[in-house]
Amino acid sequence: MNSLYRSLTVLLLVLCNLVLVPMAWLTYECTQNESQALYTANRAALKARLTRTLPPVVWQLDERLIVENLDAELSTPGVLAIELVGDAGLRLGRVRDGEAIRDLAPSERPGADEVLTLPIIYQGGEPLAQAWVYLSHQGLAEADQARLGWLAVAVILTNLLLLGALAWLWQRVTERPLIRLRQVLDALAQPGAPLPDWQPHREELLPLAESCRRISERLAASDNRCQAAEAALDTARRQAEDSRRSWRAARQLVVRSEKPAAIGRLAAGVASAIHSAAGSSLDLSTQLHAATHELYETLPDTGDSGPLARYCRDAEGCSLALLEHTRQISALVGSLRQIALDQEHNPRRDFQLKDYLNDLLTCLRAGYSPLPAELKLDCPADLVLNSYPGTFAQVIIQLVSNALEHAFTHHARYGEVVIRGTRQDGDAVRLVIQDNGAGLPEHARQWFETSCPTPEEDTQGAVGPGLLIVCMLVRQELGGDIHMESQPGHGTTYTLTLPTLAPQRRRGTEDA
Repeated sequence: MNSLYRSLTVLLLVLCNLVLVPMAWLTYECTQNESQALYTANRAALKARLTRTLPPVVWQLDERLIVENLDAELSTPGVLAIELVGDAGLRLGRVRDGEAIRDLAPSERPGADEVLTLPIIYQGGEPLAQAWVYLSHQGLAEADQARLGWLAVAVILTNLLLLGALAWLWQRVTERPLIRLRQVLDALAQPGAPLPDWQPHREELLPLAESCRRISERLAASDNRCQAAEAALDTARRQAEDSRRSWRAARQLVVRSEKPAAIGRLAAGVASAIHSAAGSSLDLSTQLHAATHELYETLPDTGDSGPLARYCRDAEGCSLALLEHTRQISALVGSLRQIALDQEHNPRRDFQLKDYLNDLLTCLRAGYSPLPAELKLDCPADLVLNSYPGTFAQVIIQLVSNALEHAFTHHARYGEVVIRGTRQDGDAVRLVIQDNGAGLPEHARQWFETSCPTPEEDTQGAVGPGLLIVCMLVRQELGGDIHMESQPGHGTTYTLTLPTLAPQRRRGTEDA
């Protein structure tokens, strides 16, 4: 979790080290350059001393003095060994071995970083000997490392001092006021708790104390308003619950009353169709009887143009007509039976949309005499719904019946009602039920587009119970949506968008 103290600490350390580390490194570089310059000066002085002191003693071949001079020069920092080789078999060497100085073996070569070669010349003559001085940078490097260590220790100590100073300042200047502010805010969070007396000593915190006081006053006023609003909300909730129960009861009553009415209309229509088909069958039977009687009276006559031939032709025509009417009656009765079963049980099943719409339109055509408008269907044969056919039939019958009963009451020209079915993107089907009737007024369209207004809300009677039931069934049971477009004198269009797979019914929902 982010902490202001941690963030300030990191920021301060970063800023200080951005200054301290470059300064320490600059100091280290300066001291290193000074050490290098000192080393160069010592080497030049060593070279000058050896050039001045060795030629006289080498000329005298005084080994004791030569050794003393070499031992004296070995005390110079950085000198590991000095070797002298001259004429007449002169070969001397001294090497530092820890704190002691010993002779340098003829085959021994010290591990030096630099070898200084000096010719020993006495009074401008020929070289008497050759001297090799073995120099080491180890002392210089150790001194540099020591200085670097001291600088690092100084940086670390400075950081520790800064941390201590920051912790002290944080506690004195920031943490104590923040703790007090938290106590005040905690008191504000407790309903009904009094505001603690907080008088900060620093001017920067005085606006915070004043803001806390104003917040306390506003919270007290808000608590009073909330209590009043809660009381009003409880009252409104009880009223809404009562209204909802009333609406549910009214809705169930309307649904139960509309379903038998729709089924009754279908049954009456089918009965009328059956009666008409039966009457036709009776007429045809009468003709068949008359033709048979004529054949009986004129039985002695023969020939293709005689009564017997005419009787055969009449009998064949009547038989074909009787067969066609019988098929119509069978199809009509079968459609009525399936629709009645769906209305009664309303099971969820797969059904071909076009075939089912054809059955519904067949029953609707039979239910109106004369038919006020032509019923047309335009739907692909491969559309299949997995839904509730009873509910679907109730929706289609209600919409088409409304159009047939109300849209063409004062319509001079012959009207039509067209149902078009198309497949939508995804798993959905679009049904358009369009008529060219009288249309609906503006306020009726506005009421219909709202989310299923109740009968109590429909004070103008713009939307009847049938359309309210249709809206409820489409959006709740079939899981789709419905919209209406209408213009006075130009007809009405209902657009239904239905999923090919209807949603599962909620437990406890009654069949509409």
